[in-house]
Amino acid sequence: MEKQKESHGKEQARLQFETVQALSERIRHIEEEGCGGLCLISDEQLRAALNLHETEDITDEDFEDYHDMEQAREAVQNDPLEVAVRSGWEQPGAELEPAEYYILLCTGGPAVRITGDLDEHGEPVTARLEYQDWFTHWEQYHPAEQEDLLTYARLFVYNF
Repeated sequence: MEKQKESHGKEQARLQFETVQALSERIRHIEEEGCGGLCLISDEQLRAALNLHETEDITDEDFEDYHDMEQAREAVQNDPLEVAVRSGWEQPGAELEPAEYYILLCTGGPAVRITGDLDEHGEPVTARLEYQDWFTHWEQYHPAEQEDLLTYARLFVYNF
């Protein structure tokens, strides 16, 4: 039963990472490509980022929406269930500074989150994808492209 829970949690982590990857690729594409209509984005990438079903036709409006930075950032901001920070060990009465963060992507059985460390400016410097199922410990999921996790995590504000 424990192996089944692990594989169920791992599968959910893979699916959540695909969403994170699609959203991160979209942000990077807009920032770096500046293609202005001459774009080599695949239909698969566009559908994943805009959450379109594979049978839906892609319209010119979908193409424009994909390249709209405001809409791309909004899609990332609306994706997680929760974003939280915590501080490190401090002397009583000291001002608390965020040191770690987590982004809860889904909960229940299984749950998936991104966790990491923040630098002195409240910017993520690490990102780990973790999953768990009911009554199991958090396990780390190791996607091939770690940079997508950090790109995604850097789109949130962690200072208060």
